[in-house]
Amino acid sequence: MLQWIANLSRRLRKPATKEMPPCVYSVAEDGIRMDVLEYLLPCGHCAYSIRGEYYVEDLRDWVTVVDLRDYNAQKALKLTAQAAKFIASMEHGLVSTR
Repeated sequence: MLQWIANLSRRLRKPATKEMPPCVYSVAEDGIRMDVLEYLLPCGHCAYSIRGEYYVEDLRDWVTVVDLRDYNAQKALKLTAQAAKFIASMEHGLVSTR
């Protein structure tokens, strides 16, 4: 059901505005949506950002959970993977915060 909602939401997106640049790529799975947005820089080159959103059933709305820029996306994803690995270790009792 959430995938269906994500797909429908992608099709119903509003056109790009000054506040929301055009989405050039979008992918969704299990209530999480990642969009790549394109910005035109004053010099004429394009810059990109990754906006991640999570669908909250109770709110019936998408909530932004991550907003990365093209120059820091790889490092941020690497650090996020390390943090996720640490959480998994904590859940399995392999490490302690104390």
